[in-house]
Amino acid sequence: KKQLSKDEQLAQIVELITAHDLPKQISVKIKADTAVDEIEFFVNNLSINPQVEYVSYDRQWLQQLQVLTDTLLQMARISALMFLLIVMVILGNTIANEITDHKSELQLLELIGASWAQVRRSFLYMGTFLGIYAGLIAMFLLSFSFWWLTDATSKLIQSFGVDISLHGLNFQQVALVLVLALCVTWIAARLSLSSQRLNQIKD
Repeated sequence: KKQLSKDEQLAQIVELITAHDLPKQISVKIKADTAVDEIEFFVNNLSINPQVEYVSYDRQWLQQLQVLTDTLLQMARISALMFLLIVMVILGNTIANEITDHKSELQLLELIGASWAQVRRSFLYMGTFLGIYAGLIAMFLLSFSFWWLTDATSKLIQSFGVDISLHGLNFQQVALVLVLALCVTWIAARLSLSSQRLNQIKD
């Protein structure tokens, strides 16, 4: 204030501001995981409060930001679903080809007394290892996608005036991807090793 008072014009502005009390303003920051409906409810409650004269709230900006985040999440879900379907189809064909290529060996195992549960077990183990391999590939593709989308989405996100950045997977998300890949590949292997498929070996 002392530095501003040295200038005559600025000193007059300072005197004018100090002579008239400006209305008090309170800036409210919401949590990152707050839903739009909850924000609307909070704003409406503030608006009807007799102690609050005016509530500044950019509804259109928030709706546009919500549409952007929903679109990105929907794209991620569709990509994950397509990846799971591709893994199931590839694994099913791989096991079917393995059964066909080793048909004579499997028939020999049957002749020496091996049960079909033991035969299936080896293919289930193969599906498990392929699941780990698929999970590692999925994490690599996700990391590459995050890196590739950072530049593509940075300008769009900056237009909203918010600080949002794409990050890689944390430990829990990595574990979730591996578990999900194992479950999907095990189910695909189990479906491929149906009784109808194994009965073809006997023919």
